[in-house]
Amino acid sequence: MDSDFVAQWSIPQQQLSPPVLVETIDGRPLHSGPVVAATRPLHMRIGLHMEEAVFYVATASHFPVVLGLEWLRAHDPQIIWSSGTVRFPGKKCATHHLDVCTGKVATPVDLDLPAELGDYADVFGEKEADQLPLHWSYDCPVYLVPDAKLPVGRIYSLSKPELAALRDFIDKNLRKGCIWPSTSPLAAPVLFVKKKSGELRLCCDYWKLNAITIRNQYPLPLIPELIERLRQAKIFTKLDLRGAYNLVRVRAEDEWKTAFRTRYGHFEYTVMPFGLTNAPGVFMHFMHDVFRDLLDKFVVIYLDDILIYSSSPREHLNQVRLVLQRLRDNHLFAKREKCQFAQTMIDFLGHRISPEGVEMDPEKVKSLQEWQPPWRVKDVQRLLGFANYYRTFIPRFATHTAPLSNLLRKGVKFRWGAEEQGALDILKAAFSSEPILKHPDLLRLFVVETDASDVAIGAVLLQAYAPAGTHVPIIHGSCRPPNGITRSGTRNCWRSKSLLRHGGTT
Repeated sequence: MDSDFVAQWSIPQQQLSPPVLVETIDGRPLHSGPVVAATRPLHMRIGLHMEEAVFYVATASHFPVVLGLEWLRAHDPQIIWSSGTVRFPGKKCATHHLDVCTGKVATPVDLDLPAELGDYADVFGEKEADQLPLHWSYDCPVYLVPDAKLPVGRIYSLSKPELAALRDFIDKNLRKGCIWPSTSPLAAPVLFVKKKSGELRLCCDYWKLNAITIRNQYPLPLIPELIERLRQAKIFTKLDLRGAYNLVRVRAEDEWKTAFRTRYGHFEYTVMPFGLTNAPGVFMHFMHDVFRDLLDKFVVIYLDDILIYSSSPREHLNQVRLVLQRLRDNHLFAKREKCQFAQTMIDFLGHRISPEGVEMDPEKVKSLQEWQPPWRVKDVQRLLGFANYYRTFIPRFATHTAPLSNLLRKGVKFRWGAEEQGALDILKAAFSSEPILKHPDLLRLFVVETDASDVAIGAVLLQAYAPAGTHVPIIHGSCRPPNGITRSGTRNCWRSKSLLRHGGTT
């Protein structure tokens, strides 16, 4: 029964718990989402047929009342076309629940959602997300350098579990229409990476294709800037999109460029795959346009990670509902098992965020504690790349890591000795000290402390808090001294200026 019709005639309603997913005659879920209300039992009369019935309440703008297939099957009415009448062959029917615009009613939704968000269960549905998106203005193009040689990669050897995962991937995505058989002159190899959950994720090795692709210059947000937006927030909700890149189509004329080959055949993508050099920029552009009017007001986004932040629970609920409606309107879906609602502490982009400040993600700290001594330059690069992400948490970071950075200098022979091991041990100890960076309070006095040596220049931005005006760190910064700066005072002044300008990342 149409919700406007129910309101017009003041028909009494009752809430449904849990909500019920209802599908239209072509098998698609109702666009308005799960049904959360039904009428009280009503007396219905069709000619001489009478029964007591309950109607689901939903948006059905074309008709005030719709009797669905379940009801038709139960009653099996005969239509007499010559007279325009309906005849019911059986005796008076028992009470039936009638379905609005439905071919069938799915099982009740049980996603462990907060009760206030139950009417958005469809945004978290796997079946709803398992639809091939339509082509539109955000399709991912793949522009190639003119006259470039088209790359063909060799097939990589895969283990037995990987081959099983490959076959499953091909079968599933052929069925969905996300890939199809290809005759493209290009062919990228495939490999697998293990997710946090232990599942295997297929990745195409597109590095040769990327080398001849004209780059999209759309920027990704700076993570420190996103974190800074949260400094006055008290409550957080995190949403993780289901399918992410696969929610965007590859431009039809460029699908052949995404081709990959496997033991089981040659295929190409119809949706945007991981590994394309322009995929992050294309997806970020799309997400920014969807949420542009909400960004930095109560939403920050990094690719498929959405964080909603608020100063009060009432305000937060309204803002979360607004974001979920925006997802629904744009046919985007969230992965319930990776979402968190109304938290006072939340992990986001490798940081643990609360009203008190920002910490390093404990899982990341644990992974550094388990880091084994490197045995080649590439391992040192990986170690420093990981540690650099958290350098603003660590006092005198550049000093501690100097022996490791020296191994990356041109012409330096790799040697792992006592000095290098000592630097790694100091780094692990600094990470395990669980440093917390306080959110800056722009109404409080800031203090900058600096230090300089021939090895590195460091500074820390502080603010005074109780008790007894204790100074707590806001951000740490350190680096090697630039060429030509030799005097200690000049070094300290240069570092202080850099810390305030760049937030400790120089």
